[in-house]
Amino acid sequence: MHHIRLAQARERDWLFNEVDLREGDKRELEGATGWEWRSAWINALSTTHTLWLAFWEDELAAVFGLRFNDGWASPWMLCTPVFSEVPPLRVMKVTRDMLQNFHSFGLPLYNTVCLQNTEAVSWLKFIGAQFIGDPYKKHSPTLTYQDFELCVNPQH
Repeated sequence: MHHIRLAQARERDWLFNEVDLREGDKRELEGATGWEWRSAWINALSTTHTLWLAFWEDELAAVFGLRFNDGWASPWMLCTPVFSEVPPLRVMKVTRDMLQNFHSFGLPLYNTVCLQNTEAVSWLKFIGAQFIGDPYKKHSPTLTYQDFELCVNPQH
């Protein structure tokens, strides 16, 4: 039986160069920052306070991060191509577990998502994200972003 395993990242240096992300996640990083995706990835890893890794059959499938700000936190998730191999029920479980983990810090959770990254948008809808305000452009004229909040008890 295959399973997905979560582990808090103790070391992150190996993630800087050894990870390849899904194409949608690369585009989202580039459009949000205006940087080449690997530079944006390194910045995300360097400025995130706590990281969790999701492994599928001992291969890295996803990285979950939480960056603390002044009175709130920014949760994020970026995936490798391996994540596409994880069955949907397992994805649901691991993301629900991570959402509980994010909320355990007791801070409001806000971030932004690229609306063209349909996998990320679907995941956010599944976990009950509340989309805030109007969509807007960042550093790419072809990508549109939307702010969201992850509520403790989402209202559907």
